[in-house]
Amino acid sequence: MSKPRLIIGRFAVAAVVAFGLLAMPQTASAQRRRAQNLERLLVLPPAPTDAADSVYVLELAAAVRDRLSGRVRNQITVITTEQYCEALEASGFDCGFLPDESSSGQLAQFLRADSYATGSFERASSVPTVRMRLVDIGRSGIAGWLFAQGEAGQTAADFARVISDSLRNQVRAGQEARNCSQRRDRSDFRGARDRAERAFQMYPNHPSAAQCIAYVFEATQQPSDSLIWAYQKVVKGDSLQTRSWERLARLYLEAGDTLDAVEAFNSQLDVDPGNRELRVQVVRMWVDLGNHDRARSVIDEGLAPSSEDFQLLQLRATTCFGGQDWACAVETLSRMYEANPDLIGDSIFYVQVIGASELAADTAAHLHWTEEAVTRLPKSLSFWRQRTGVLAGAGDDAALLDAYANWAALDPTDTRPLLAQVGLMVEAFEVDTSVAPLDMAALMEIQAMLTTIESMAPDDASATRSLAVFYYQPAQKLTQGQVRPDIAMAWLEKAMQFDVDGRLGQAPNFFFGFATLLQLSKIFPEVQAAEAPFREDASNTALRAQLCAVLTRYQETIALGIQRMELGQSVSPEAAAQIMPGLRQHEGIAGQYSAAYCAN
Repeated sequence: MSKPRLIIGRFAVAAVVAFGLLAMPQTASAQRRRAQNLERLLVLPPAPTDAADSVYVLELAAAVRDRLSGRVRNQITVITTEQYCEALEASGFDCGFLPDESSSGQLAQFLRADSYATGSFERASSVPTVRMRLVDIGRSGIAGWLFAQGEAGQTAADFARVISDSLRNQVRAGQEARNCSQRRDRSDFRGARDRAERAFQMYPNHPSAAQCIAYVFEATQQPSDSLIWAYQKVVKGDSLQTRSWERLARLYLEAGDTLDAVEAFNSQLDVDPGNRELRVQVVRMWVDLGNHDRARSVIDEGLAPSSEDFQLLQLRATTCFGGQDWACAVETLSRMYEANPDLIGDSIFYVQVIGASELAADTAAHLHWTEEAVTRLPKSLSFWRQRTGVLAGAGDDAALLDAYANWAALDPTDTRPLLAQVGLMVEAFEVDTSVAPLDMAALMEIQAMLTTIESMAPDDASATRSLAVFYYQPAQKLTQGQVRPDIAMAWLEKAMQFDVDGRLGQAPNFFFGFATLLQLSKIFPEVQAAEAPFREDASNTALRAQLCAVLTRYQETIALGIQRMELGQSVSPEAAAQIMPGLRQHEGIAGQYSAAYCAN
């Protein structure tokens, strides 16, 4: 026997059909068999799971053909190995051709078989096992499944006996199924049912016999329950019959059994996975039943060979949303975006994926998609607002400030982005001159933004409360750092002005008193500077007025500082007890200067 060749695909069989038809001679014996009107059965070699068994399955198939032919010669015609090989060799192939499931059907049709046997072969611990499917393509009645198991180390010839015995029983059952069809055609419905029952005794769910019974039930207008029973037997006998699954499903629908109907359609899809229309129908039925997990499973099976199938991805996204599986929705929408460039810049898509990311609590996806949205649609106020929302908890203050700035630029009437910006800047503002000089630019930027907010929302209570805090916090840091007390005092004054509901308590008063002491150390040298020229020319009224003006400002600052410290001393009594003597000392010095130069 020639060395086997595993030739898979339609091309090989197409070549057989194209060239073998002209090459194969019509023998006298073939003509006699046709005259006898016997059904023709083609036994194909089962596909081995291990290529090392290729020769074994070819020998097995040849032995089955020879043995079965002698046992059923008066019932059917078994296409011989010689005829099988002649058909292949006439087309340029040898007997080592091992067809796949699809090619088997085409080869059977070419050889004018009424049925064919195909299947798989494997060994488990040296035990040969065959699982064969009998396919009826010409009303032969020979259909169903056959399972045969040999013995460890058994030769192909010996194992062929086991398979042949099983096939012989199938042939006998098939003859009864064929008789059922013949009587049904003659409207002998009682006789048809009798022949079908005989087939069932040999094969309880004989698919051809069950199909015959189904036709009888339809012809006699039996209720749907009877038809369902018949088609259940058909698919139990041969689960690869797509039309029977479809008929069963529609019968379930007619009976109002939606769940069993979708299960039947699902089984039909398992047999015909390339049927897109059916797949979509099954998904929608599972969704209607509320079983989104099954729906997604059906979609994923369809996506397995083509992960970028946009229509199926759309259906998957719809299913994810329907089942409120937000992680699934984010993942599916992301795949859709990669598969379809037309979604780039699509605002509706961004709304969907951003919303799903938020509901899924997927921060990484939320960040990614808001960034993608504002990158593609930089003028979208809505997306910039959403971008700030997710950045607020991400720890990227630079990106957050940029997002607030874009929001503010797109809506100049909204104080919220400005307040948010100032809040970040105030939080980042530090005073430690031992490490770095005071950042006056940042301070002035904060002041400018606070001034802008004051003018935009004078009657906004929420903005007012925020202004109080944002003026107070930098002023406190300046005072504690003992730098720019003049700015600290001005901002603390603003803080108290805007703290209308007293949320800051007495803290602004305390730090104002502290800042006053720091500021006095800067004003007192001004007093001394104004005093020096006046001493040299005590009669100069202009010099006197200048000195007294400085003294007045000195005294007013002292008085306000003492007043505020008295109000705020409860914040830190210990610190107040240290600051107050300094203020009193300045008060005494101011009094002496005033009595000496400005008493009149």
